[in-house]
Amino acid sequence: MSVPEDSKVDTSELILKALLADVRNPRREATLMRLKKACDDLCERGLALHLSNIQHYVEDNFGKDAGPKAQSISNEKQRKLGMYHYVLARDREQQLVSYTNRKKSNIRQLKSSTLSEIEGIDDMDVRANMRDLYDRLLVTQKQLARAKLVLKTLKPGADLDLVINGQSRPTQLESPHFSHLQVSALGNLIRILSDNERLADVGLVNDGKRVRRKLGTRDELFSMETLQHIEGLHQQLLRLGVV
Repeated sequence: MSVPEDSKVDTSELILKALLADVRNPRREATLMRLKKACDDLCERGLALHLSNIQHYVEDNFGKDAGPKAQSISNEKQRKLGMYHYVLARDREQQLVSYTNRKKSNIRQLKSSTLSEIEGIDDMDVRANMRDLYDRLLVTQKQLARAKLVLKTLKPGADLDLVINGQSRPTQLESPHFSHLQVSALGNLIRILSDNERLADVGLVNDGKRVRRKLGTRDELFSMETLQHIEGLHQQLLRLGVV
């Protein structure tokens, strides 16, 4: 490599110039230019400069056999200066631009000490993975907060923190108990309200649409829909084995 070992290349542009100056064949030059094109387009679209993203872009736009591949970029990490260092510099510059834009628009500022530590990781792959984990953590924390709120609004409510710490147990709802006499009484009521001879004894009639006064003003006592709901409840109790 033509770049002196102790020299420090601070920008991706200088790194690319150094790599191109050391090119020995047209194939290597074409690979470097495809790498630059991939990084340009990914940055323009605001996409992460993951090595896999770069490979997919190159393959989609230049063919399956075109390079650089993710592995070949990663392999150059061991060089004094290689494609890996170019991508690392592009990623650093992209993050700086993104951070500056967020700060100016006051949408999001890097105030978290945890996030600051993540941004200080040198290895771009590890840093990208840590960013992803951090974002997932924020989402999970919000979901957990909503879940706790929902649990506390239930009747009876449950305090999830106490349950997790073993200080409380989830409240168990008691199963309703119905006696044989209660279910039988409900069945008898349904039969009476459907028996016009019995209803006639008290001046009522079931005309198939409602239960009402048989004569006079014919005022409605209740509709057939109400009776159907009562019958449905009775059938469910019977299916539950309450007899």
